[in-house]
Amino acid sequence: MAKLGNNGLPRLLTKISDWVNGKFNNLSTVATSGSYDDLSNKPTIPTNTNELTNGAGFVTSNHTHSEYDAMTNAEIDAILADVFENDNS
Repeated sequence: MAKLGNNGLPRLLTKISDWVNGKFNNLSTVATSGSYDDLSNKPTIPTNTNELTNGAGFVTSNHTHSEYDAMTNAEIDAILADVFENDNS
């Protein structure tokens, strides 16, 4: 392996730096800014949950802890089967 001369290391680092800069100088603005505002073709994100549908089957009713404490395992299983649409009876 060749030894670096007096100016070898600075010259090597300059060459590496030039090579790296050449590889990354064609990046999109967002790649270097990290700003969401620099993205193109951004999706429209609903800000009002009323615009969303219940396609994921979110729970639409709730129960208190005392109601659950009084439930039998069969009743809890029935609720879970309804929520997950997995009737194992």
